[in-house]
Amino acid sequence: MSEEDEKLPGYNPEQVCEKCGGSYPIWRLHLFSGEQKKRLAHNFCPSSEAFPGRIVDICMDCKMKEVVAKWKKA
Repeated sequence: MSEEDEKLPGYNPEQVCEKCGGSYPIWRLHLFSGEQKKRLAHNFCPSSEAFPGRIVDICMDCKMKEVVAKWKKA
């Protein structure tokens, strides 16, 4: 008996990224490293680097760009 991938919730409204202005659904299916099945994941992540002095939710694409930029500085 094999498990199915998780399913997106019926209610999955879009949210606007405060950094890039893109509109994305709050939830997505994501294949995590080393895993065989997609799991439900949040499409937004808190960031204090996008707007210094306050924490905002930005899309995962913008968050990953911040992480890569931080690694390159180190």
